Amino acid sequence: MKTRMANLALVALLALSAFPIADGLKVTGGLISETVAPGQELDHEIYVSLDKDEYVSPLLTVNLSGFAMDENGTNIMLPPEKDNKQFSAKDFLTVTPMEIQIQPDVPQKILVKAQIPDDVGTGSRYALISLKTSTPVKEMENIVITKVIQVPVFFKIKGSEFVETGEIKDLDTLKSNEGVVINLRFMNTGNVHYKPTAKAVLKNQEGETLAASEPLESSSSVLPTGVWLFSMPIVSESELSPGDYVIEAAVTDEEGKLIDSGEVALNI
Repeated sequence: MKTRMANLALVALLALSAFPIADGLKVTGGLISETVAPGQELDHEIYVSLDKDEYVSPLLTVNLSGFAMDENGTNIMLPPEKDNKQFSAKDFLTVTPMEIQIQPDVPQKILVKAQIPDDVGTGSRYALISLKTSTPVKEMENIVITKVIQVPVFFKIKGSEFVETGEIKDLDTLKSNEGVVINLRFMNTGNVHYKPTAKAVLKNQEGETLAASEPLESSSSVLPTGVWLFSMPIVSESELSPGDYVIEAAVTDEEGKLIDSGEVALNI
């Protein structure tokens, strides 16, 4: 245990394989999640189309980048100098074409090809494909709506030992009118993405448990080297007397196995 021009932007984070994004734009094949073997070749097709009632055909541009998330789960496009090569799939992916003039009611194909290196190693690899359109707003001069559709790539390397480890990097408390809020930052130190769950309990100096938070699972998988922020309220049934208390926190994996724990002192 440790102590411790006017432009409106819309970003769609893809969780399903086919769905409307906004204003008639539709994507099929918007998630790539595969177990791959060293030396394997893999093709994946993404189809993009507009509803027939759309009045304009926007230009769609494609970008391939490294993949990370911030501590709240928002996808981040990593430039080459910040891409962690140990976990990156970017260099063995190609995407064609890089530009498409989208037509109403005509699905158009974007082909993603993967050539997994023979010496790819073990664990998992990640990349992010971003599809961007900029569409003028009808009868509103100088107003453009930009849509960035993000297609995440998750590869698990066949035959790997997948390691789900992690570390509580920061643990602190914030007093509120209702009780105490625990802010816990957890880092995935393993070699595969997974969803951790955090929980915290409030104890007095005698070790008696006075209150506990509800278990809180990350809303998306945490990538290797990624950090997730858990904010967990703890509300005691009775008002706490002035004095010293202890917050004990724990993080478990998706099967309930303890990954890391920590504690922080609380003075009221």
